[in-house]
Amino acid sequence: MTITVTDAAGNFSTCSANFTVTDNTNPTIVTCAPNQSAFANASCQSAVPDFTANVTATDNCTATPSLVITQSPAAGTLVSTGVTTVTITVTDAAGNFSTCSANFTVTDNTCPQSLPVHLISRLLPMLHARLQCPILLPM
Repeated sequence: MTITVTDAAGNFSTCSANFTVTDNTNPTIVTCAPNQSAFANASCQSAVPDFTANVTATDNCTATPSLVITQSPAAGTLVSTGVTTVTITVTDAAGNFSTCSANFTVTDNTCPQSLPVHLISRLLPMLHARLQCPILLPM
């Protein structure tokens, strides 16, 4: 940018200056991903699904299609039974970011094949009530 200063007699002087606009505003996450769940595989694990597809965000400088939406753990990562917190990050072109989180719950719904006799009396009421599984007694 060129700056010119003129006095009442018409004398003037000019100089150049740089003017930099910096984006320091984080994107706004309008809608975070909903919680999701899945049943465990034979190894008591399940792959984390893609949580990014359901995230909507806006930014003051970066166009919405250019916002980068990521998640951790990444889609496809195997996690064990229980609740895993998935952190979603939205990043704009200037590197500003916002985060939100959702839960991924993995449930073991596989009935046990057989149980040692000494455990049956303690576990039978709980297994039947929670899983509604037939219990195979060892011979």
